[in-house]
Amino acid sequence: MNSRLLALIATASIGFLVAGCAPVAVVGSSSLRNASLEAAGSPSAPPNCWEASGSGANDYRMWRSPIAHSGRSAEWVGIWRRTSGSRGLRVQTGASGCAPRVRAGQQFDLSAWYQLVGHAMIATSYQTADGDWHAWVSSPPMNEGTGWHKASFRTPPMPPDASRLSFGLTLDSRGLLGMDDFAMTEVPSTTSPSIHVDGSQLKDENGQPVQLRGVNVSGTQYACTSPVRDDSDPGNPKIEIGYGIFDPPSQADPGVMDANITAMKSWHVNAVRISLNEDCWLGINGVQPQFSGPQYQAAITDYVNRILAQGMYVILDLAFTAPGTELATYDNGTAPMADRDHSPHFWSSVAATFQHSPGVLFDLYNEPHPDGNQNTTAAWQCVRDGGTCAGVPFTAAGSQTMLDAVRAAGASNVVLVGGPQYAGVLDQWSAYKPADPLGQLAASSHIYFNTPGTLESQDWSPCYQQSCWESQIAPLAKDVPVVIGEFGEHDCAFDLLDGSGVVPEPQQPLLDWADKAGVSYLAWAWFAGNCAGEPALISDYSGAPTAYGAGVHDHLVNHP
Repeated sequence: MNSRLLALIATASIGFLVAGCAPVAVVGSSSLRNASLEAAGSPSAPPNCWEASGSGANDYRMWRSPIAHSGRSAEWVGIWRRTSGSRGLRVQTGASGCAPRVRAGQQFDLSAWYQLVGHAMIATSYQTADGDWHAWVSSPPMNEGTGWHKASFRTPPMPPDASRLSFGLTLDSRGLLGMDDFAMTEVPSTTSPSIHVDGSQLKDENGQPVQLRGVNVSGTQYACTSPVRDDSDPGNPKIEIGYGIFDPPSQADPGVMDANITAMKSWHVNAVRISLNEDCWLGINGVQPQFSGPQYQAAITDYVNRILAQGMYVILDLAFTAPGTELATYDNGTAPMADRDHSPHFWSSVAATFQHSPGVLFDLYNEPHPDGNQNTTAAWQCVRDGGTCAGVPFTAAGSQTMLDAVRAAGASNVVLVGGPQYAGVLDQWSAYKPADPLGQLAASSHIYFNTPGTLESQDWSPCYQQSCWESQIAPLAKDVPVVIGEFGEHDCAFDLLDGSGVVPEPQQPLLDWADKAGVSYLAWAWFAGNCAGEPALISDYSGAPTAYGAGVHDHLVNHP
């Protein structure tokens, strides 16, 4: 153990206190007892209504200390030798009744004040009617720091079989964690939307038609696997895998995240599409632990829940994949197909995580392009069935296999399925759609415009002309919901989207056409940039639009 950690443990260990009753934190109709940790039976026991948590091979100590955020005492834990496992404090799970009662569908904002050297998070578990406790979701990792800081986390909706909820802080590395002033408040259920397929329409929980009109978020598919040069040791430079979960990493801060979502909502956005990386979600192929597995899942879950709480829908899109031991990066992440090695497992896990969030839709694979990026029968068969496919150097996972994984996990969420040519064509979608026993499928299409000029310079996204919308999208939209999951133009202007700059002659604006046809659409992308590399809607995260973004913003705001 380093000297800094030893000193902090020695300082925090000074004093043990026995305190009286503390105020109660109200949780809807339930109560979080002894939230300030002041009431305790003896100096060596955890505070009343709280218990030590964790397991594994580690040497640790827990104690009560006068170094507190408020009141006379706080609980501390230190781990000085660790092979595995974690240690922490949580709401008591025994027969005491200290764990608050909950019901299916409720969401809660959980928080605590802490000091931290090491790696820690908020961890939750729930009890079922038969009395068994089940580990549930965890928050993103908390930031290290001396001095008191507040950690917060919004849970997904409670599972149908949940009857009580326990949560606490857990330290899963060598280090030191101080804990005080826990809180648990219910999120009003009216803020979490629901969506389902009814014939050719998407509808909300009240049976009203829904047109998704939103934006894409870029970064969560690549930040976790992008190579970064580490020159902290000039004599031994290294290449690290990943620099964060979001791009920029500052977007992971809850305050920044909420402000960003508020800016989206000011554009009248009602849906956000988030691109994901299967290696980061599953924690495989060498992604750093702080950016993958439980940490990546917790960060994405927290982001999704914050968006849902603002009454907006979320589409989760599998964007970066790679077979076997390959790392899903920009170099190979945009593969011609999803892979059978990991993609079904990815969807099993995602579906299990969000099966109780009916406002979340699943986009099975971002942009399939097998058979040399052709619109052929072989390409359509590969998109549906996977296996050995022309133009795919690995065993592909088709939409049927991935959909089956979603449904086997118990999720009834709406599922989006795109066609070949980078989700650019839909002419054979009905013939090659996967079989869904629940009938909750929607078709996905991507429409991009290149720079204006000659017809050839624009003709790289198959369905950018109105004649294609009329021949492919409009007929299909009479039978099934159609979502333009991505659209944009690459000159940072809006003259192609509004139709005036299209060669050889102007056409109806895409978004006007989609509104009349009842087709949903989401712009690429909500990230701060100058459009030099890809269409950027904003120049900063306050929501200030680029020239291209101004056109999208004005359409969304002026076309309710």
